[in-house]
Amino acid sequence: MTVVVPLRNRYAHELSRMRCYVEPELSPASVFRPAHRDNRGAILRICSDLMLPGSGLQGLHQLEELAARADAGEPGMVLAWHNSNFDVPNLYTLLARAGREPLFDRLHFMAGRKLHEESDVCRMFCEAFPRIFVSPPSHLDRCAHDAALRQARAMNLAALRAARQVLRRRGLLFLFPTGTRFRPERPETGRGLPQVDGYLRMVQNFVLLNIEGNTLPPCAGRAMAEEAARPDTVRHVFGPVQRAAAFRDAIRSESLAVDARQAVADAVIDGIRALG
Repeated sequence: MTVVVPLRNRYAHELSRMRCYVEPELSPASVFRPAHRDNRGAILRICSDLMLPGSGLQGLHQLEELAARADAGEPGMVLAWHNSNFDVPNLYTLLARAGREPLFDRLHFMAGRKLHEESDVCRMFCEAFPRIFVSPPSHLDRCAHDAALRQARAMNLAALRAARQVLRRRGLLFLFPTGTRFRPERPETGRGLPQVDGYLRMVQNFVLLNIEGNTLPPCAGRAMAEEAARPDTVRHVFGPVQRAAAFRDAIRSESLAVDARQAVADAVIDGIRALG
């Protein structure tokens, strides 16, 4: 019988050495959060311990090309498959071990507000990376009164402004187009959100990223600290740099769907999964 050991227990020593920063509550004025690097050493050790031989990066030169084009004034974005709360820590670990941490720091992650609000353990991981917080559709649906809904929508408008500022500074955006982690028992969690189309309108170039392997599978009803960390082979596969406008135009012209935005999001997901 497989013994399930929660992340909090399996890495109690490393977690006890990590720091949770005192940051302001989320509001339209505070959606952008810079990286606090103090916890990266512990993250590197935890993720390295969980990654089996054969883990690695494929197509890294595509990410490098995306960054080079951003340096030349062409805004860029990465759109990635989402398996777990360790997808970003694992990407950091793989890039750091390859001596490419400065390239990782070009990435600015569009993050759901739950990562800030769930628990200290969750925050300690996500605070190590530059983030722009949004209120996802699931949060908007749960808003209990008009004031909360207005605040959540204002946050999303502020997040778009922050994303444009990142692009003007020649940073790269990083987006999970499903907006949630994939759960095989819930196929709808693997579908792209129509808002992806709007993000593609903000950039000139993009790269798709397929993530294979999962060292912290989601568990219904459990916070990140209580999910079971498990060893796995983790591969990040980057696709070629693509032109966002040409991609959108091609999908929109070929699609018979009523919702063209959803057709674009579906094509993004199809492209990601084709890299597997």
